[in-house]
Amino acid sequence: MKKNIKWLPLLALSPLFVAPMMVSCVKFENLKYSLLNYVKNKVFNTIKDVDNFFPNTTDQDVIALKNDLNALIQDLKQKRIDEVNTFEKLKEEAETRISNIIKRFSDIKQQKIDIISQYLKNINDFSVWTLANIINPKYEVLTKEIEEYLKTENNIDYNLTIEELKNKNILLEKFIKEIKDKKIKIDKKHLNLSG
Repeated sequence: MKKNIKWLPLLALSPLFVAPMMVSCVKFENLKYSLLNYVKNKVFNTIKDVDNFFPNTTDQDVIALKNDLNALIQDLKQKRIDEVNTFEKLKEEAETRISNIIKRFSDIKQQKIDIISQYLKNINDFSVWTLANIINPKYEVLTKEIEEYLKTENNIDYNLTIEELKNKNILLEKFIKEIKDKKIKIDKKHLNLSG
C-alpha cells in the first residue's frame, strides 16, 4: 500500500504529462499538412504553365486543351490539404478532371477525323464518278464548275470547328447532287436534240 501512496502525488500531475503529448500531436498534424501543401505547391509551380509541354500550334483544340489544363492547375494549386480535404481526395479530383479534359479533347479530335474522313470519301467517290461520267465535251460547263468549286471550297483543315466541318460536308454533298442533276438535264437536252 505504501508503494501506491508514493505514486499518488504523481497522478495529480498526469495532465501535465498527457497534455504536451496531445499538443505535440496537433502540431505534428499541422506540420504534416503544411509539408503536404508545400510539396503540392512546389509540384504545381514546376508545371505551372503547360505551354512548355506543347509545341507552338494554331490548332484551336490544342489551345483549348492547354487552357483547360492551366485552369485545372491553378484551381488545384489554390486548394488546401487538411483533415477534410485530404491529399487522396485532391489526387482523385485531379485524376478525374484530367481524364475528363483529355477525353473531351480526344472526342473532339475523333469527331473531326470522322467528319473529314467522310468528306474525303465523298470527294474520292465524286472524282471516280466524274471520270466515269463527265468525260464527254458536252459536259464542259460541268467540268469548269467542278474545277471552280474544288479551287474555292476544298480548303478543309482540322482548325475548323465540328459544325464548320459538318457544313463543309453538307455543302459538298449538295454540290455533288446539283452536278448529277445538271448532268441528267444535259443528257435529256442532248437526247431531245438528237431524237
